Amino acid sequence: MAPMKQVRRTAAPFAANLAFSPDAEQQFLYVGGGKTIAIIERKTLEVVGVVAVPGQIGGGHHIATDSKGNLYIAATANGMQRLLFKGP
Repeated sequence: MAPMKQVRRTAAPFAANLAFSPDAEQQFLYVGGGKTIAIIERKTLEVVGVVAVPGQIGGGHHIATDSKGNLYIAATANGMQRLLFKGP
C-alpha cells in the first residue's frame, strides 16, 4: 500500500465539508472551512486557490457543485448561497 497524503490547514477551521469539481476527471476538491473554500488539486492534495468573494457567507456547512461549475454553499444560521463560475 502506498503512503497516504494529508492536507492540514491550521489558520482557521478546515474541512468542514467538501465537493468534487464537476469535470469528468474531478480534478479538484472544494473544501470549506472558516470564511473561505480551498481549491485542492485532487491527485497531489496541493492547495491551488481559494474562493473568497465579497458577500460570501463563509466556507459553509455543506458545498455542492453543478455541471456549470457553480458552487452552492449552505451555512447554518446564514442560509444558502450560489456562487457563479466565471471561468479560470
